[in-house]
Amino acid sequence: MEATIGRQVPDTFMWNSIAKKITYVPLSTSPDALFGSAQLIHIDKDFYCMVDQKTGSIFYSNKKGKIIHSFSKKGQGPGEYAWLTYVSMSLKDSTISVFDQKSEKYIVYDLRGNFVKETMLKEKGLNTVHLVSDDFAVAKGRDVGDYRLCVTDKDLNIRENLFPMDTTLTEMERFCMIWQLNYSRNRDMFIANFANEDTIFSVTAKGAEPVCVFKKRKIYSS
Repeated sequence: MEATIGRQVPDTFMWNSIAKKITYVPLSTSPDALFGSAQLIHIDKDFYCMVDQKTGSIFYSNKKGKIIHSFSKKGQGPGEYAWLTYVSMSLKDSTISVFDQKSEKYIVYDLRGNFVKETMLKEKGLNTVHLVSDDFAVAKGRDVGDYRLCVTDKDLNIRENLFPMDTTLTEMERFCMIWQLNYSRNRDMFIANFANEDTIFSVTAKGAEPVCVFKKRKIYSS
């Protein structure tokens, strides 16, 4: 970790130093496939999978931007979501996983949008799903729980509890502690840092490992 901490990181960078080529794909619409925004969740060799938060729909386009399929399950009933908080696609088992923070639901569909199964987060002792990978997931524990993060299987059964809470904290202090989380994610790793701590962790199917340490200091302003 000393070698990593001692490394000098430039304050600025040029886009062409990290990306050799940027391609813009104009998305087409049709009367049966309208959308207000496009958030990319998966890139495949033949298609893109995207989420439209405004209409609550999930759709696919080919590499030229033509919409080839879309579906929406917005609602309050079984297999339906109120909000697409987080969406993940897995070609390994041909599923799309949806986490709905508003309804505290975790819903799985096949790639055509057919309902497969639904899980209520409260039943699993979880609050928020942060990452769904091919063979594991990372989720936040309940506010009154004993741990801040959990590694689970794809059905959200807890495999390992991470970052134990201080048992002397009040319920309000626990609530504040568990939500002070800064994070980033890719398809197979969750990067986590709690605001009151200086260590950044990577969380994978194997658990949590330290990545680096922030050098924090107080900033005074006049």
